[in-house]
Amino acid sequence: KVLYDPFVGRWIITGFYFPAPNWTNVSVLIGVSQTTDPTGSWNLYRIDADPANLLMFDYPMIGFNKDWIVVQGQMYERFDFTVVRSDIYVFNKTNLYAGGAGLYSLFQRPECAGYWGRLLTPATTYDDSLATMYLVSQVMTNTHTNLSQLRLYTITGPVGAEVFTPGPVITGSNHWDNLSRANDGELVEFGPQLGSSRKIIILPSFPMSVVYRNGSLWVVQNIFLPAGGNPKRSSLQWWQLTPAGDILQQGLIDDPTGVTFYGYPSLAVNQFNDVLLGYTRFATNIYPSAGYNFRFGTDSLNTMRSDVVYKAGEAPFDRLVFGVNRWGDYSQTCVDPLNDSDLWTIQEYAASPTNNLSRWGLWWGRVTPYSPTIGEVA
Repeated sequence: KVLYDPFVGRWIITGFYFPAPNWTNVSVLIGVSQTTDPTGSWNLYRIDADPANLLMFDYPMIGFNKDWIVVQGQMYERFDFTVVRSDIYVFNKTNLYAGGAGLYSLFQRPECAGYWGRLLTPATTYDDSLATMYLVSQVMTNTHTNLSQLRLYTITGPVGAEVFTPGPVITGSNHWDNLSRANDGELVEFGPQLGSSRKIIILPSFPMSVVYRNGSLWVVQNIFLPAGGNPKRSSLQWWQLTPAGDILQQGLIDDPTGVTFYGYPSLAVNQFNDVLLGYTRFATNIYPSAGYNFRFGTDSLNTMRSDVVYKAGEAPFDRLVFGVNRWGDYSQTCVDPLNDSDLWTIQEYAASPTNNLSRWGLWWGRVTPYSPTIGEVA
């Protein structure tokens, strides 16, 4: 995952390392650019996530504020994939930007463990005076069904002596499932597509994107509906929350007819509280396509404007990873740092095959809210 820190003009990237087949020296990777140029030099760091070589670090989520870059991942057993805890690395941002030793604090939270759906997503913070770092997770059940809550967490205190604190539980106005199948915690092929009976994996409903902007936390997740263990479609749920955990807005991007499925969302918020929400769109009448929804900050509460498919898929997608038809896990949506008004989204679509091999492609879209006509430039 890659973020841009507009306050100091630096790029931030994270990943993880576990070499097959032995899966030893499992590491957290983080880098920061030395200038605004992402093709230039970087300060790169590798942290051994488990010197005993018993656990794996997986699925890093990243955010930042004025003091810290926070990377969170799940730690699970190498041999049976039982998740044992959530590890939260709180990096000293000033130290990383200066090319220092890579100073960090580590919080290991076994109560935040849970296979799929229990990730704590750190906020990308657009307030260079905010001393609090926020993280958001969903509140899980053992069956992955009938969920209705998120939970806030905070990191506070002096740099180097941070405090991790569980915060309020937030109860939404509806229920959803974490997975497309109840109880077993497994990913199954769920997203339909034109031209193939093979469906595509859609990830669980953990918060995939969290942004702090203008005093609010904005969150998006994909969810499975209807709740109860046998969902028929995937949808997107977005929230605007106060730091105290009050719901200002909660909305859905959903097709109740079950024709169109949505997954892999990300969102961004500009200085005017306009929101762009990007995602992949799945249906039996289209190839997997890149899409977005937009809302002006002055639009009616709990609403988004109509769907836009800004890059249509070109072919069916069928590419197995660990025996399932796995789509790319991440998407990204961000505000343009040059004017803090335009919004960009980077989403996947099913590209034309090469040598009879399915491919996904990436397509950039830009929404310019205050041009004469709201439009997208790709």
